[in-house]
Amino acid sequence: IQDLDPPTTEQLSQVTISPAPAVGRETVITHDLIRRQLTARGWNLSTLLIQGHSQVLVSRQENPVVNTPNINQQQYEIVINNLTQAIQRYYSQAGAEWGMANVEIQLSSETATNLSRIAPAQLQLQGPTPVYNQAIPMAVAYPGLNQQLQQTNIMVMLKPIPRVLSVKNTIPKGYLIQERDLIYVSTKKPEQGIVDPKQIVGHESIRAIKAEEPIEPTFLRRNPLVRNHDIVTVYVKSASFSIQRQFKAKSEGAMGDTIQLVTLDNKELISARVTGFREAEIIPTGATEITAKPQGQQISLQPDSSLNTGNIQPANYQQLQLLQQMQQIPIQRYQRTNNNSQLQPVNQSVAQPTVTSNQPLSLTR
Repeated sequence: IQDLDPPTTEQLSQVTISPAPAVGRETVITHDLIRRQLTARGWNLSTLLIQGHSQVLVSRQENPVVNTPNINQQQYEIVINNLTQAIQRYYSQAGAEWGMANVEIQLSSETATNLSRIAPAQLQLQGPTPVYNQAIPMAVAYPGLNQQLQQTNIMVMLKPIPRVLSVKNTIPKGYLIQERDLIYVSTKKPEQGIVDPKQIVGHESIRAIKAEEPIEPTFLRRNPLVRNHDIVTVYVKSASFSIQRQFKAKSEGAMGDTIQLVTLDNKELISARVTGFREAEIIPTGATEITAKPQGQQISLQPDSSLNTGNIQPANYQQLQLLQQMQQIPIQRYQRTNNNSQLQPVNQSVAQPTVTSNQPLSLTR
């Protein structure tokens, strides 16, 4: 009984095919008998392979002889290693990648004992076309004690060797990695490596990486477009205006990162999102209408194109507040004192922000 899954092997070993014959008697075990017994116990025959003679004669002697395999763990590992090398050589004829595949082998203790005295060069293998991640039977022939060729069967599973990305040549800390720098290498710890070049290209190494050393995510960081103390151009944009001012970076950031900046006179700290090399943008959230009170109607600043539409559009007051921080330009509020009166300016003691626009600004109802 051979299977790469030990629990399955144990379950099969518990199946009784036939009662043992009485002392001095014989019984015949056939493939059909084995199939009937397995089917009766719920086994799916499509997943099982029965090999060997079509029938076997079983007899019971008065003093049965039991051959107990005698092999220790170290000898067993040597047998597995010898078989692995022989299997890799055999399947390398089908292609170099098969010769480098990981090999899992399932064999009985008796087979391991018989093969423990056989040199790897004496093993002769015969197997089907190789496939990955599927158990396949292989016949192993070897010289017996009388130098006659003997044969046994083993179950083999081939698995592709995990490959992850590394660099062709050693790179220093702070190196910006490009696609031409990368190669694939084999590893015993694929879960720690990276297989997608997109996760590496354009990133910066935070430590030196040796040639053919598997790259781990902790070795990298995204390429900073803004570094500490850089002079950064900060924008506030909308569909109708754009305004900019220079700030000094107080932190580093890659594309899309939020960074801290300070005015050049170190008086005001702001946050902005990195949008390019030494560029960032303030993107306010939410919108608030500029409302005339107490009896006024809602009024907002809009381009001329919005005149005569009859629509009153909300203004992003938070955006205007940010503009006030960047350019101290006052804005005048207006209100109606009644329904038929003209718009009148509202006296304000505190300057309010305004907008610099690519289009003329006007007031709409």
